[in-house]
Amino acid sequence: MMYTNNIAVTLSMPVYKSEKYIRKAFMSALNQDFDNMEILILDNGSADKSLSIIEEIISDYKGCKVINFFRREKNIGLGDARNIAISHAQGKYLFFMDSDDEITSDCISKLYKAMQEFPVDFVASSYDKVNNLFVSTLGYLYEDRKLDSSREILTYFFKKKRLSVTVWNKLYDISFLRKENICCIPTHINEDALFSVKLFLRAKSCRLLSDITLHYHIYNNSFNQANKINWTYEYIIQICEIVEHYFQLLSNEYNRYKRGLFITWLLKYIMYLIIKIQKSTMITPDDKKNFISGISRIPINLNDVKYLFLNIDSSLFLFGTLMIFPYKMRIFLLMSVYKIRHI
Repeated sequence: MMYTNNIAVTLSMPVYKSEKYIRKAFMSALNQDFDNMEILILDNGSADKSLSIIEEIISDYKGCKVINFFRREKNIGLGDARNIAISHAQGKYLFFMDSDDEITSDCISKLYKAMQEFPVDFVASSYDKVNNLFVSTLGYLYEDRKLDSSREILTYFFKKKRLSVTVWNKLYDISFLRKENICCIPTHINEDALFSVKLFLRAKSCRLLSDITLHYHIYNNSFNQANKINWTYEYIIQICEIVEHYFQLLSNEYNRYKRGLFITWLLKYIMYLIIKIQKSTMITPDDKKNFISGISRIPINLNDVKYLFLNIDSSLFLFGTLMIFPYKMRIFLLMSVYKIRHI
């Protein structure tokens, strides 16, 4: 669907079992000082009072924001809700927001102003974290900056770790998302990382803002919070599926610099995953072995080995080789490095 009626921004909010938090979240969207926007409520088949609360608020609303609903009979996943927003949003720009967070009253206006000053593929803003006791701590703070090339964006993410993988609190040029087919795995709760890696690989420009425009609420009963401590079988399955998608992205990437940064980042990420899988008490030793075997098959070639060793981080590459690759692959890679050093 193309944007219509000259709506500038679509704010997308998926709703599923959010009755405890939805009032604050929805009111923060409704109270934006920016009016030329659509609020797209994505009902994922929620059986609680979430929708009733929203409808009650709308009945008293006298403003001019457009409020639309998209309803699913059952909850497929948060990734599915993100994809629906991308395909059905009427605005020229898209902002993702979760139904248990809050945004500042000037959130959309600040991001939109930044986008109009310097049109880019996306604008990202800073956020803080709020716990159950409503104590606020810094979440992610950007420095005010404009990144003008794909190389600069990838260096900022893969090398400097200065770009958050969160999908929310960013304003996207929706025509860019659609053109590059940047979307989520529909059935996944862990939708942020893969979406953001695709975004960073394809974007040619972005703008970062130091303004805190979102309050990220942390609740102890959330799926992700529980799995941060002890990964379940189902959670690891999703992680492994994401890794497979990373491998596909890498196989389709031919730019040597991009590949080098991507592989280096993947090595570090897979080392982290192996440690988390090994620590899990929720899966069997055989499952651990199978999962680790699957995520260790990085699709790299001899040219990658040479480039990584000579240009990126040879010590990391050697450590990663010894840590994660199957025995025969270790021998091949280490012999390749030996030959490179003696060319």
